[in-house]
Amino acid sequence: MGLSTTLSNALSGLSTVQDSLDVVSRNISNSGTPGYNQESLSVTDQTGTSGNSAVDSGLTRAFDQSLQSYFTSETSDSAYSNVTSSYLNQVQSYLGTPSDTSSLSSVYNTFESSLSALTASPDDYSTRATVVSNAQTLASALNGLTGDIQGLRQQTNQQITSDVNTVNASLQSLVTVNQQLQSLGTDPTARAALEDQRDQLVTQVAGIVDVNVTYNNDGSVSLATRSGVSLLGQQASTFSFTPNTNITANSQVSNGSGNSGVGTLTLTAPNGTSLDVVQNNVLQSGELAGLLDLRDNTLVQAQNQLDTVAGSLAQSFSTNQTAGTAATSGSASGFSVDVSNVQPGNSVTLSYSVGGQSQTVNVVDVTDSSKLPMDYVDSNGNRTVGVDFSGGAASVATQLQTALGGSVQVSGVDTAASAGPPAVPASAVLTVLNNGTSNTAVNSLVAQTTSTGTQDGGLGFSLFVDNDNTAYTGSLDGQGQQLGFAGRISVNADVVANNDLLVENTTTTPIGDVARVNYVYGQLDSQTYGQPPSNTSGLGGSLSGTVSNMISQMADFQGAAAASAQTDSANHSDTMGAITTQMTSENGVNVNDQMAQLVQLQAAYSANAHVVSVVQDLFNTLEQAMGS
Repeated sequence: MGLSTTLSNALSGLSTVQDSLDVVSRNISNSGTPGYNQESLSVTDQTGTSGNSAVDSGLTRAFDQSLQSYFTSETSDSAYSNVTSSYLNQVQSYLGTPSDTSSLSSVYNTFESSLSALTASPDDYSTRATVVSNAQTLASALNGLTGDIQGLRQQTNQQITSDVNTVNASLQSLVTVNQQLQSLGTDPTARAALEDQRDQLVTQVAGIVDVNVTYNNDGSVSLATRSGVSLLGQQASTFSFTPNTNITANSQVSNGSGNSGVGTLTLTAPNGTSLDVVQNNVLQSGELAGLLDLRDNTLVQAQNQLDTVAGSLAQSFSTNQTAGTAATSGSASGFSVDVSNVQPGNSVTLSYSVGGQSQTVNVVDVTDSSKLPMDYVDSNGNRTVGVDFSGGAASVATQLQTALGGSVQVSGVDTAASAGPPAVPASAVLTVLNNGTSNTAVNSLVAQTTSTGTQDGGLGFSLFVDNDNTAYTGSLDGQGQQLGFAGRISVNADVVANNDLLVENTTTTPIGDVARVNYVYGQLDSQTYGQPPSNTSGLGGSLSGTVSNMISQMADFQGAAAASAQTDSANHSDTMGAITTQMTSENGVNVNDQMAQLVQLQAAYSANAHVVSVVQDLFNTLEQAMGS
């Protein structure tokens, strides 16, 4: 091997070592830079006729596509669980714990205790005043919790707006990075930096929306949601969000397109085609999917529970129970009850048995034809049938007979009012008899009607009322009176002005009479209520039983939901930690290894430099010898 070849090999070695030193130096200086993947220089031995030489064969960036895809998927799931846990923890903190004096359960127990004290001292002004004060505190607590829940829903909309801006910016940045990666003139060092930037941008997108990533041969990426909707190709799709800036309990996701009640989130493809993200279930994970689920389902369910508690509380006081009287027709027997005072939302409860199997049916007055037919099983396990009472008892009987079939006989008689003397009020009598066989029996028929006043309307009275001091009947017409009622419930202004009305059910009732107090306290303590199916029924948490039962069930359910979400978030956090550790191990910079490599490269550089120096001396000596 001649001197020129030796010099060439040494110079090639010096160049390769210098390139390697640049890579090591870059690795060490970026060892703490987030998203930086370690680089290495591929060096090969080139064998020639005159010897071997080291040749730089290209820059390599540490990257495991399978591990990166796993990391991207877990990023979405972790973001979803984190935002869910954060909001549910806030819901639980608002409800408080039983030991917290400001919690809903504690406020209710205080009110119930004061009502119990009133049964012993109905003539004591301070005891009555305490009941009214505690009732106001309870109503305020329900109002406040509604404000808290709707505040969280409003907060999700604000966060959705921020996420939409972030994901759009990240997608547009990815378009630019893709274009640069597709450029054949990009040098290896710049390409590696672009790929680092690409992966960080994909991670930003994955934290907001779930993505499947396709890595192209040129280093560019394509993105689509798990549901298969394209987010990024040559160009990026764009998210657009028009929020409702004043979300209330009545702000619901529309059954049609538009989601006008809460806001509209759309995804527009580069060709201009738009897709409603919510209506088409585009997103399955990521923070944005978590926020949408919270706003439209989880927090709506919490509000439904509050409204159920508030509605049951109001009805416990305002409901008058009218038991049916025995009725017969030939061999058939059963009961008759006057339903002329039934209002929308009120009900008639029928208990009957067929073949020894008892059945309970709540017949609810529903005048909104769009809600009919209505036939479901509530959370107490009782069948509920919707019937329009506006046509009188005869019409009710026809509708109910169709719903119940031939096991019972239903009839109705309507009579007009008579001036008298004596005056006879109008009546609408509903009769339910068995079918005349021993196989069937009608056990009871009870009308539950709302007392709209405070006196001379029965022992029940409207202590808790809706807006404008109107009675709460639980009407199902339209959106339903129960929707958002926890935010509107208040104490009857007449009772606040005159607490004697807690006791005096008529204008002549003595102040020491216990009949009304005992009645409403008994109702509150024993009357059970149930929830109908709703669009959040799949989440569980339906309440049933007395008002006290419902409050306990709500606290238990929300506490368990928060704990479950926290556990899920912790599990995803542990998984993310494990993946990140593995990625750091495989893709990150190990400074100790780089320093050891630096020492080796310095030695190799010195060796090659020494060879160059020796060859240079030999050339100089040879030149001098030839000159002499």
